Amino acid sequence: MKHNHVGVWLVLLSLLFALPSCARGQEKKDLSSYLRNDDAVAGRWYPADAAELKTMIDGFLAKAEKKKIPGQLIGLLSPHAGYVFSGPVAAWSYKQLIGRDIDTVVVLGLWHAYPGYGPLVSVFPGGRFRTVLGDVPIDTEMAQQITKANDCIGFDPGAHISEHSVANQVPFLQCVLKDFKIVPIVMVRCTKKEYKIVSDAVAKACQGKNVLLIAGSDLSHYPPYEEANRVDKATLESLKTFDPDYIMAEMRRLMGQRVPNLACTMCADDAVITMVMTARKLGANQAMLLHYANSGDAKEGQYGRDRVVGYGAMAFYAKEGAKPPAPPKREETKKSAALPPDPNPMSAEAETKLLNIARKVIVAAVKKEKIPTFSLDDPELQGKQGAFVTIKNHGRLRGCIGRFVADKPLYKVVAWAALQSSTHDYRFANDPITPGELKDIDIEISVLSPLSLINNPMNIELGKHGIYIVNDRWGRRGCYLPQVATETGWDKETFLSHCCAEKAGLPPDAWKKDPNTKVFVFTAHIIDEKKEKK
Repeated sequence: MKHNHVGVWLVLLSLLFALPSCARGQEKKDLSSYLRNDDAVAGRWYPADAAELKTMIDGFLAKAEKKKIPGQLIGLLSPHAGYVFSGPVAAWSYKQLIGRDIDTVVVLGLWHAYPGYGPLVSVFPGGRFRTVLGDVPIDTEMAQQITKANDCIGFDPGAHISEHSVANQVPFLQCVLKDFKIVPIVMVRCTKKEYKIVSDAVAKACQGKNVLLIAGSDLSHYPPYEEANRVDKATLESLKTFDPDYIMAEMRRLMGQRVPNLACTMCADDAVITMVMTARKLGANQAMLLHYANSGDAKEGQYGRDRVVGYGAMAFYAKEGAKPPAPPKREETKKSAALPPDPNPMSAEAETKLLNIARKVIVAAVKKEKIPTFSLDDPELQGKQGAFVTIKNHGRLRGCIGRFVADKPLYKVVAWAALQSSTHDYRFANDPITPGELKDIDIEISVLSPLSLINNPMNIELGKHGIYIVNDRWGRRGCYLPQVATETGWDKETFLSHCCAEKAGLPPDAWKKDPNTKVFVFTAHIIDEKKEKK
């Protein structure tokens, strides 16, 4: 007998609009028999044909390696992208489950299409979870125990309809386990407070039971191939500490490097951090990287390597007598009322060298020629400083990318920024610089001072100070170089408000009303090619 899908969707829609975003109390009991009657992600994220899907997963598993895990396996990290991209990596996580008996799998993921703004934690309350490979029962008792633990945990049907971060894990589980149940949990826009609440609730519900934790998350989104490898390695290393503060600090540090096109370091960071905290409470003290790749590796790179997504497979386990590695110590940034110093002067010869480097790189990049390399022994250009390269065509912006991190010689940073500005500025992805424009472009290099976190942003001096606005809670950040205020004629409030709204994606007044929003300031030595030409 065929299911009445129209009727099912009408029920789902009525539930979606009838409930608040975090259903609580008695309302949750009425949904305990909720049944998923559609596999809404099949045909989009993996094949809709059962035989084809099973063959694909078996092929991935055959190429993955089963590692010797020296302890009790408690949790796994697995990607959730389309199988053609992330399936070969996910298989390394699920290969570890072959031959194991697991009663319940708690799968944590992200609600990608969340329309709200506050934190949301939604636990699928009961019934069955359907894929094209069949139904998987929900562990209703465990799901309800977790949900009842705190008022911030509820059930929103919309969080589970068509959401692939959890759904993409289930067919793999069906291919490697027998007679198991699942508890799907979706988290979005959460903070450390919700991480603790959920991890406490899940850990308590799992005590004394044969349970496995899974976090479904991809890693870096859209940086170039080599940058993805670097960023993702650092992110995965941070997870080995089991320390949520260090993991979040590492995410902020990596995002603060302004890697071209880097939108996030982990899209389902709420799920991953909560899973790691829960695993620790269940005894996990070691983590093993099983496999890493990114979308640039799929089908021998045929999908391109300019903008990639990273994927990691990782096991979290309890090893007798072991302790998690201590997080590396970092100096905390302290608030200071002091503004950054004036930029250091630079000789005309050094300025000319930097402009020549930038132009040679830009010309080669736009013409798709081999990018030149440089080796300079000029002391002025050997110092480690951050820098931006701005490209304009008769005053019209054509690219601007840089980095605040001062970890390389200045001339190398300028060469890197010139390449990124000319080819990787997402604002011009559909309108790249053409070879015919090269004769008309002008280059501007901004050599940056260190960042200074200030208490009162109104102390900035327009035209002298640039701003870098950061909101760690929402993972938002944006900057304006000092010359932006001069070019626009904005006053201080407008300068700060536009940076919040247009660059950081925050409310315009976040700089003065949101305690999670920090304003850093910096100065810049400006090297303008137009002046050099005169």
